Amino acid sequence: MKKRAAFIVLVMLGLIHSATAQGKFNLRIGASFPYGDFADDDVNDQDAGGATTGLNVGMSYSHPFSENGFSLLWGIDLNYNSLKGDVKDELVEIYQAQGIFPKDIEYWHYINVPISFGVNYSNEGTNGIGLFLDAGIVLNLLKVSDYEVTVDYETVKIEYFVGQKVGFKVGGGVLIGERYSVGIHFLDLGEHELDGVLSSNVTGYSEDVEVTQTVKMFTMTVGVQL
Repeated sequence: MKKRAAFIVLVMLGLIHSATAQGKFNLRIGASFPYGDFADDDVNDQDAGGATTGLNVGMSYSHPFSENGFSLLWGIDLNYNSLKGDVKDELVEIYQAQGIFPKDIEYWHYINVPISFGVNYSNEGTNGIGLFLDAGIVLNLLKVSDYEVTVDYETVKIEYFVGQKVGFKVGGGVLIGERYSVGIHFLDLGEHELDGVLSSNVTGYSEDVEVTQTVKMFTMTVGVQL
């Protein structure tokens, strides 16, 4: 898997390097909306991610290869999603039902960084309003932050390593004038297998852990062309 991911990144970088000044850069910002298991807040479901609506920021580069509006498209996004309040409350209730009363809990959050390569179609339309469509493959990097529970003087922590998976991205939107855009995209970033370590700062105990998390989301953004 690591070799395949490295190959995809090298191909993307090579294509970007070979592009000319005819291309266009686009910066965007908006919201990311978790979907499916990633949004599910059932603490009894091991597939549930409990992710809340979050932030999306990204940039892309398009290089035309046709006079009919088609371009090659490279991009990178950062999606930040925290944990739903209902999930946090239920976790506290589970601890208390077992006679454990945490002094402090640091909950995990999700950072997804999809690196994409695909094709874009743009039609400038009339009266300054046009349309665009795009689709492509993505290499997604998922980082789940540490989860720490402190009881008295002991802190138990789960630290996760970065996971990676190949998925896809598809979407479109409206072009406004020559510089601005509003877009909606669906990202299926795949099922990530995340390795981690559970440890205690008092006993020195540690063990390896492994979780899986499927990541799907919608994003809604506004963009500006540089």
